[in-house]
Amino acid sequence: MTEKEVVPHKRGKTTGMHNYKDTAKVDLLKLYLATGNLAASAAAMKVPEATARNWKASDWWKQLEAELRAQEDLQLSSKLKNIAEKSLAVLVDRLDQGDFRYDPKTKSLVRIPVSLKDANKVANDMIDRSQVLDNKRVETPEEQQTIHQKLDTIAARFQELAAKVQAKPVIEVTDVIEVEKKDAMV
Repeated sequence: MTEKEVVPHKRGKTTGMHNYKDTAKVDLLKLYLATGNLAASAAAMKVPEATARNWKASDWWKQLEAELRAQEDLQLSSKLKNIAEKSLAVLVDRLDQGDFRYDPKTKSLVRIPVSLKDANKVANDMIDRSQVLDNKRVETPEEQQTIHQKLDTIAARFQELAAKVQAKPVIEVTDVIEVEKKDAMV
């Protein structure tokens, strides 16, 4: 971490106010992103917490934070893609050539075919991952049109049902008279 970079107030007065260089602001933002705690980050950078909170509320902070997060996401995505490619290459090699086993007779490593259980597990995992990726894909305009047609059909059906409900005659009851029977058998 760099020390707090302070530029004296331009008027030369000792008002207690400081102008911080952009690098100090960026360093505070990076530390905040790493820790998730603004107060601790401000204390570590020797910036008053109130100043840090003001910075955090500003538009430049939000824009820079979004850019840094996007940059981190791209870096992570690149690393994960690299790991996935290497893992898939190992899987293909093992499925094609077999697993390594030590042969005590020849005192060397030999390759034996992958077991059916292991091959089945790999296949099921790959199918599951493929289905997850397929569900995340973007709908084509044709698929979106089909969805809109279905929604239009549903809307029309609801209008028909509403019209039927409104078309039924409403029976109004105006008076109810209670009658007691005295000669009723008990």
